[in-house]
This record gives sequence, structure tokens and C-alpha cells, in this order.
Amino acid sequence: MEASALATRINEHRAAKLAARVLGLAALAVLGLLLAEPSSAAGTAGFDRLYETLDTWISGSLGKSIAIGFLIVGLASGLLRGNLAAAVVSLGCALALVVGPEIIDSVFSAGS
Repeated sequence: MEASALATRINEHRAAKLAARVLGLAALAVLGLLLAEPSSAAGTAGFDRLYETLDTWISGSLGKSIAIGFLIVGLASGLLRGNLAAAVVSLGCALALVVGPEIIDSVFSAGS
């Protein structure tokens, strides 16, 4: 394969990755706008519905399923590579997913 064709394939791959990231961010923005209630500029009540929805998803069976998926993928990739560093990172992600909402609630409700 000649150098110009290789460079073209690399640039196409980078462009596809960038497009996927932009699409993902746009999807998150649309989700946030759809779940947020209209509110006045002074209040934050519009984001309460979004927060409650995400908290319910993460605290419920969806969050636990994602955490178990993190563990399985981390253990499998750690065993296949012969290095359990991937399992440790996945374990950290699973713990953050399960315990994270409680920590966020306690931090933001400490002053009130």
C-alpha cells in the first residue's frame, strides 16, 4: 500500500472517530433538552427532572447491569492480556457507577 493511500485511510478513520464523538455529544445535548422542563432563568427546577431520571436509571437495574458489564469486560480483557490493570479500571468504573449517585447527593445536600 503506498503512502498516500495509507494517509488517506488514516484521515478517513480520524474523521469517522470525530464524527462519532460529535454525534454522541449532540445526542446527549438533545437528551438533556428533551428531559429538562422549561424553567425561568433564575431557577434550576428544569434540570430536576433530568437529574431524577438519570439517578433512577443508575440506581436501578440499568445501572447495576452496566456495572456488571464493566466487571465482566474488565476481567475478560485482563485475563486475555495477562494483565489485571484493565480489571482494576473496570472495577473502579463499576464502583463509581454504583456509589457515585449517593456521593453526589451527600456532597450537594451537605450545605442545605
